[in-house]
Amino acid sequence: NDFEVVSWSPETTTRDLFGRPIIKSNKGEMESTMQKGPYAHVLSGETRGIINDEFTSGQTSSHLSLKRIWQAHEGEAINLPGFNGQVFTKENYLEISTGNLRSKQHQQREEMDPAIAREFVSISVPFMDSKEAKEVLLSSFMHETGFLPISKSDVEMINQLCRAAEYTQKAFEGKFSADERQSDIYKR
Repeated sequence: NDFEVVSWSPETTTRDLFGRPIIKSNKGEMESTMQKGPYAHVLSGETRGIINDEFTSGQTSSHLSLKRIWQAHEGEAINLPGFNGQVFTKENYLEISTGNLRSKQHQQREEMDPAIAREFVSISVPFMDSKEAKEVLLSSFMHETGFLPISKSDVEMINQLCRAAEYTQKAFEGKFSADERQSDIYKR
């Protein structure tokens, strides 16, 4: 509950980010107000941060609407679209974005506008081989005393899933070795 999540798509709009107008009844009287979006919640101090999931699938126009927030200094007043002069103050908050830049595998993606790209520190997360992935998964199940409370068949199932994940990633990236191209699993 400490983080707002924005699931980006080509249809994500500024209303999805900041909020949208609503009409509600207040003691029998109808009034127009704003329903806060994720950025309004974080700038109001109601949540600690924002996770932008698949940020790169959004449109440039929606990305550009965030530049004023990103460039503001802590303690600076910010006016958000639609809030009719209500002032938000930028306090310290966390923001994380995930996404895939335009590439051979993501040709449908828009090129990221350089004005937006400059706002980010890009971290490429390499894919783990099946052995490393298995070790990470098994350690997450392990009790602090070192006891692993799962059966041998569960461990083997995790091993097979990790091998399948490795092959899927290699297929996605087109990085099979000559020996792997001769295997039955590659042919399937």
